[in-house]
Amino acid sequence: NDKTCLVSYFSKGREDYTQRALALIRSVSSHWKYYAIFFSPDSNFAEYVGFKIRREVKSKAFPCYSHKEVPYQFKLACIQVAREEGYEKILWLDTTMTIVAGKDIVDLLNSSSKGWVAFHNLGHPTHKYISDAAVANLKISEEDLLNVPPSWGGAFMIDFTRPEAVAIWDEIVLQSQTYGTFQDGKSSRQGFIAHRHDQVCMSVIFWRHGIELLPYGKILQQIHNKEPFIYGNDFYILYG
Repeated sequence: NDKTCLVSYFSKGREDYTQRALALIRSVSSHWKYYAIFFSPDSNFAEYVGFKIRREVKSKAFPCYSHKEVPYQFKLACIQVAREEGYEKILWLDTTMTIVAGKDIVDLLNSSSKGWVAFHNLGHPTHKYISDAAVANLKISEEDLLNVPPSWGGAFMIDFTRPEAVAIWDEIVLQSQTYGTFQDGKSSRQGFIAHRHDQVCMSVIFWRHGIELLPYGKILQQIHNKEPFIYGNDFYILYG
């Protein structure tokens, strides 16, 4: 499908993600049969295995703030650029991910009930990773919060031809523009560890819309990619 696209962004942040991205790009070159767009403002290479690296994220309709001002909003801006270029089925992958041979995540998207593919993020319960400000913005009760399964912020796919998928996307974008949802924040909630920005925002919105997260095992950490495959070996994406 010439309207299917993978999108990623990498920069020199907490670590040098421009180097971490090389494995992702190689996996895309080997195992992804659709288009891909890679953004990086500061990588020391302009092209890699046939992919040109774009320097700027320029959307016509999406004002994207710096990562310092709105953490991880750049993901949404990159996806919006792909939309504006005519892509309809868009996969976001963090640079710590790789795709694997013999699997096509588009099959998962085509069989999804709401036009989203999202994965269960094992071991990161939502109520331990969401700030009080985000809870207030998302208007969710502490009781409901305990029922919200955690999603991966680093891997998801959207079918923008599906109206419900677009409605969910619009809610996430609106929250990214609402101060306190993506920004770092604190909580006095028992067990709170740290705020996880876009990830917990999406988790709450997915839960509200009844998006079923694919079980851990469809996405897999490298440490579990070995015998005895306690989470199975039917995975589409590897992390780490």
